[in-house]
Amino acid sequence: MDSSPRLGLPYLMPNQAQKHVIVNEALRRLDVAVQASVLTAGLISPPSSPAEGDCYLIADGTPAGGWAGRTPGEFAAWQDGTWAFVIPQAGWLCLVQDTDELLYFGAGGWTPAAPPASPLMLGINTGADATNRLAVKSDAELLSHDDVTPGSGDARKVINKAGEGNTASVLFQTGFSGRAEIGLAGDDALHVKVSADGSGWTEALVIDPDTGHVGMGVATPAAPLTLDTQAYPGLSPGDACFVVTGNRGAERAEFRSTSLNPNAAFQGFGARGTPDTPEATHGDDRLFAVLASGHDGSDFVVPLPAQLDFKAEGDWSAGNHGARIQFMTTPNGATTSSRAERMRITGDGDVGIATTAPTCRLHVDGPVRTGSATVAGLPSASTCGAGAMMFVSNESGGAVMAFSDGTDWRRVTDRAVVS
Repeated sequence: MDSSPRLGLPYLMPNQAQKHVIVNEALRRLDVAVQASVLTAGLISPPSSPAEGDCYLIADGTPAGGWAGRTPGEFAAWQDGTWAFVIPQAGWLCLVQDTDELLYFGAGGWTPAAPPASPLMLGINTGADATNRLAVKSDAELLSHDDVTPGSGDARKVINKAGEGNTASVLFQTGFSGRAEIGLAGDDALHVKVSADGSGWTEALVIDPDTGHVGMGVATPAAPLTLDTQAYPGLSPGDACFVVTGNRGAERAEFRSTSLNPNAAFQGFGARGTPDTPEATHGDDRLFAVLASGHDGSDFVVPLPAQLDFKAEGDWSAGNHGARIQFMTTPNGATTSSRAERMRITGDGDVGIATTAPTCRLHVDGPVRTGSATVAGLPSASTCGAGAMMFVSNESGGAVMAFSDGTDWRRVTDRAVVS
């Protein structure tokens, strides 16, 4: 045997001539192998101007130039003006200076022996790459507050982006295909997006960073909560875009106003055109509506059988904002096909019952019934005021209609005071 079995260091032979050559060769190999350190492990051909003592690990690939024919993973050291090569043995360690990474040589070649102080990549139970520099395969990951050093008790995850036009988000995937994304996607607003296939995306919610306004279906919400149904093409006329459901009898909407001039309100606007370019309202256009329905044992009933409509009177302009109110109901024992208008209040204040064209303050197309009282039970005529009417069931001359003149109740037949 003319070399050591582990490091391959040449032995001095009996009567060896030029002993210093053999010794120097052994020292050169030791200079590479002991406390091994290389400038980089990322080259497959030598640098153009190496310095004496520079050492490299040949990268994966096909070595070229002065390293042609060598094996990836070998040491290449520039010594005495030429390249010297050392084949690593199992168990050797090597520090890669440009990545601050400690490598271990085994059956699979060079692999990380321990994470560096500032690793360029880190894979836990999987491999990291240039895109995913931190990669983890685990059923769960835990981030907890620091109770060791100790910390403040807070726990915060920070995702920082370079500028407003960049993205800082969390992406949720199924089979490595995107399904939901939350974060700052291309601007500084908070976005929540979903996808059924990883290619077509729908923005479910956006929060404006300047106002804090929340928008659904709209990029720039105009109010603290804005919903634009244009973004939901699956909605049809009559479909609900906001549903409150429950089983406690407490499902309701409340508006509370506390100020010197409380002004809680339920407002509706109706116009032609589009939300971006609205046009003037036409006569009979609906301005707003309140509708109600129930369940018939098989399904909730649509169209809704009870309805309160607010409609325009005449075509609207800067000089005309006429509006009326219509009340619609469905008779007992009938379906919504029998729903019809029962009462209307015109823009002039005329009230029509069973007529759509009232001609006075109260226009009833049919019988009218007032309250009934005995003579002794009549309310105060002055309290009721002049013009009030009552049916008197036991007037001395027989049952009769009576009216108040502001002081007394008088029979409509002869204007005599009821007695």
